[in-house]
Amino acid sequence: MKYDFHCHTKEGSIDAKVDVLSYARFLKGKGFQGMMVTDHNSYKGYRAWLKQKQEGLTPENFTVLRGIEYDTLDAGHILVIMPDHVELKLLELRGMPVQLLARVVHKYGGILGPAHPY
Repeated sequence: MKYDFHCHTKEGSIDAKVDVLSYARFLKGKGFQGMMVTDHNSYKGYRAWLKQKQEGLTPENFTVLRGIEYDTLDAGHILVIMPDHVELKLLELRGMPVQLLARVVHKYGGILGPAHPY
């Protein structure tokens, strides 16, 4: 399987210029089976994907996962992936210390790691 696990969309990140649907179509055209939308402190790109999926606009056999790139107070950007059934608005408010972020994410069954390790 080929996935891009760090994707920003113009719907959810100010540093992105491509909408989530165009991004998915591009990646599918390059042989990817999916992507994870990890907008900065936002799930807006993923929510846009869900809306377009309901409207039947999304490419077939392409998976989009929900993540977030969280801007911590003291450790830079951290990628956070939560279980599908967990929706924490707290993750859309930037600035938590990384120790607190880790406790919250783990309490709800999520995982986290550095967005830019090098």
